[in-house]
Amino acid sequence: MAEGTRKLVIAHDLDRAKYYPLDRPLPYEGSPRMLRDVIARLLPETEVSLGASAAETAAALADADGLVARRLPRAWFEAAPRLAWVQTLQAGVDHFFALSEVAPDELRRRGIVVTSGAGAASVSVSEQVLAYMFMFARQMHRCVRWQLERRFDPFTAGELSERTVGVISLGTIGERVARLCKCLGMRAIGTKRDPAGYRGAADEAIPFRDHRRVFEAADYLVLAVRLADETRGMVNARSLAWMKPGAVIINVGRGLLIDEAALVDALKRGVIAGAGLDTHGPQVPIVTEKDQERLCPESELWALENVIITPNHASGSPRVFEYLGRIVAENARRLARGEAPINRVL
Repeated sequence: MAEGTRKLVIAHDLDRAKYYPLDRPLPYEGSPRMLRDVIARLLPETEVSLGASAAETAAALADADGLVARRLPRAWFEAAPRLAWVQTLQAGVDHFFALSEVAPDELRRRGIVVTSGAGAASVSVSEQVLAYMFMFARQMHRCVRWQLERRFDPFTAGELSERTVGVISLGTIGERVARLCKCLGMRAIGTKRDPAGYRGAADEAIPFRDHRRVFEAADYLVLAVRLADETRGMVNARSLAWMKPGAVIINVGRGLLIDEAALVDALKRGVIAGAGLDTHGPQVPIVTEKDQERLCPESELWALENVIITPNHASGSPRVFEYLGRIVAENARRLARGEAPINRVL
């Protein structure tokens, strides 16, 4: 974006309503007003516009350089002749393009940069990963069920210390998972598209093409990778057979990373010990944002005692817009200086 002509539009529907009851007013921390206020504070020389409707968003885009949105309708695209940058909310942009009416090639032809929100939810998601791990290690999910039965039966459980966490992949979330696990005395390994010169928290970074090594070594296998042709269904009967019988899979990526039928079979037969799942597939029809990554009511996973199912709420933190605002501000500064933005995906 050119210096002196910076205008940033926040889409009217860029809220966090998914994480709050629909029958109550949306709290400030879940509304786009919070994001606007954070960005305006960090970029005092930038005009930050937030409309109240789709029409007002389109009107504001007439002279805007940047847009922060979860989707890009064609009407907004055509109303924004100066648009040079689109900042999305989520780390993975598959939902953004699925909800948009503009293809990536059209954005490329106009030279529009697209950046993701990778890092905005890394604190809450990585802490939720640790929560699954603690629950399985200490069998807390078992205790919760026993509490409902008023059952009191002491038993021994495991520890995380000296266990191995395997992360697919070492992005913003995966890297923080590795760092937290190292604080617990665990060994951390993970995949990296280009591990050359890796200086992160993990003990070893492995090329993605060799991800079998991570499956084989992991006591806890964390899926924090984007959905792509090479990752879709990467957890299947073949890869599950690589894993230790006592291993646990944790999915905070996308549901379609896992072949659900193969996972159910492996959990029933004791091929692996358990699964903590915040994202689910195959997908149910998406009527509202609350339906994204929803587990089908008919899924056998609901009834399995070695599965912890959560409602795609790992990124449900009241601080996400605070973190996203910092990413937006950094990218605005970089683009204004003609530098490469962070989290560029297009």
